[in-house]
Amino acid sequence: MKSHNFKELAEKYGTPFYLFDFEILKNRIELLNNKLPKNAELCYAIKANAFLLQALKDLKILFEVCSNGELSICHKYNVNPNHIVFSGVVKTKEDIKNAWKMHVNTITLESLEHCRFLKEVANEENGDYIQNVLIRLSSGNQFGMSENDVLDALKILKQLKNVNFRGVHYFSGTQKKIKKNRN
Repeated sequence: MKSHNFKELAEKYGTPFYLFDFEILKNRIELLNNKLPKNAELCYAIKANAFLLQALKDLKILFEVCSNGELSICHKYNVNPNHIVFSGVVKTKEDIKNAWKMHVNTITLESLEHCRFLKEVANEENGDYIQNVLIRLSSGNQFGMSENDVLDALKILKQLKNVNFRGVHYFSGTQKKIKKNRN
């Protein structure tokens, strides 16, 4: 581990500043990977600090991206598309098509509209490529599908030979609830 003279760094860069030690970060990721079950994978949301991609891209982790902009950042840093999970609630058909053509690891479907977009793209694309997908189940907030929508989405996905349903993504961390009009 490097020793840093924080006073010199503060004088050089001003305060506040962030100091990332990439070796410590890489060691922590390796430690976590060694502790996790073999069928589990770490996934880093690049929106937090996209600049870390350069240091992380060759490690055994996935990268969650939520927009075409973030996909382009991954492309810029030569991130292996097989390490990309394309998530996000505002995906268009074009976004899904771009992710499909990149052969990203997984596309997350947060709505029936996303599912319909995926169906259109899957029907337009030829070849042997199989796209992995997850369906996002809502915890009662504005992100993801209701249980009924998940069932409808599964009916759509079942028809697609070039789509592999990997499972359900359920995130309960967002506690913001949609207020429903009870009139």
